[in-house]
Amino acid sequence: MLPILRNFDPLARSTQWNHLGRLLDDLWSGDFPSHKIGNIDVYEDDDKLHIDAEFPGFKREEINITLEDNVLLLEAQRNESKEQKNNNYFVRERTQGKIARAVRLPVAVDEKKVEAVFTDGVLKVTMEKHQKSKAHKIQITE
Repeated sequence: MLPILRNFDPLARSTQWNHLGRLLDDLWSGDFPSHKIGNIDVYEDDDKLHIDAEFPGFKREEINITLEDNVLLLEAQRNESKEQKNNNYFVRERTQGKIARAVRLPVAVDEKKVEAVFTDGVLKVTMEKHQKSKAHKIQITE
C-alpha cells in the first residue's frame, strides 16, 4: 500500500529556502541584521540630499556621523551596564556594542553644509548638493 501525504504544502519548503536566502544575502552584503543600523531612506530635492536613518533605542550622544570622500559613515555605540552583564538571558536581541553603516552618496555634496537632527529614534541628515560651476568666457591675451 502507498503512503498518503496529508497536508502537503509545496510552498512550505520554498518559504523556508527564501528566508535562508535572505539571511545569506544579508551576510554576504555586509548588512547582517545583528550589527546593522535600522532602515535608511536616501532622497533628494532640487538643492539638497537627505538621509533618514533609524537608530531605535539609541540616545543622541551615542551616535557619530562622519562625511569623507562623498561617503557618509553612521555609527552608534551602546555599552551594556554591569547589571545587564550579570543577567541570565533566554533571548538577547537588542544591540550592544558598536553598529555602523557607510552610505556612498549618489551626488556630490558640500561637506561644510551638513545638518543633522535626531528625534524619536530617527536621524535626519541634510546635505547641500555641491554647486556645479557655471561656464564663463575666458579672454585670451596676446
